[in-house]
Amino acid sequence: MEDVFGPRIFKTAEVFGVSTEILEPSYVDRGALDSEIQKYLSRDIHIALRGESKCGKSWLRKRNIPNALTVQCRLNKSVADIYVDALSQLGIKLTLETTEKSVLKGSVEASGEVGLSISAEI
Repeated sequence: MEDVFGPRIFKTAEVFGVSTEILEPSYVDRGALDSEIQKYLSRDIHIALRGESKCGKSWLRKRNIPNALTVQCRLNKSVADIYVDALSQLGIKLTLETTEKSVLKGSVEASGEVGLSISAEI
């Protein structure tokens, strides 16, 4: 990165370490992955990012989808858990109970601007 005075000198903390924000001097577009993500975002499909811990999944997502909903799909997490997590980020409370084997019963409560507009659509 250069400015009018030549190459910029970065502090170590601006380049190395674990950060919740993208450290621009450290960000590397591996194998044109950014353009691949943009291509998939133009389609009507789901995108899942997976990989080893600390390999850059979060930075890739933040750089390409800054306002994305993020749901952790961990071992033993059910589909219902994933929906509850995603909807809660939109201000929608989904309460589910199992009534019979493989049958769910539930209720929905909405709050906030996004939650109320989505629940109105439902």
